Amino acid sequence: MKKNNIIRIALITLFTFTFISCQQQSKSTESYSTVSVADFKHAIDQQQGIILDVRTPEEFAEGHLPGAMNIDINGTDFKEQIEKLDKSKNYEVYCRSGKRSAKASAMMADQGFVHVINLDGGILSWQEKGFPVEK
Repeated sequence: MKKNNIIRIALITLFTFTFISCQQQSKSTESYSTVSVADFKHAIDQQQGIILDVRTPEEFAEGHLPGAMNIDINGTDFKEQIEKLDKSKNYEVYCRSGKRSAKASAMMADQGFVHVINLDGGILSWQEKGFPVEK
């Protein structure tokens, strides 16, 4: 009888620790989200975030979202530039098609940024919907 109780307690303890561990892992991998153009525009319209273009300076000069700042993800100092940003602020991140910005968003989340959203389809999707860009 005592042996069965010890086994039950051990199994319950193991299950509890496994469950807690899995929950903590999922929180750390879901620190940013990829959203549609409409949701991205809504976030920008709230004017509570910083719009971050992670394309090259040349791409940025060809046209970017109004009010965006540019930090090139392929630049040698990308990590250093990101580390200078306020991690508690909201960031709307985009690139040309969404791949580089997804990578940048994941890097930011790994560095402890609280709220990061990635534009699905990048500036190409933004322009396809007829939203403005500036030079």
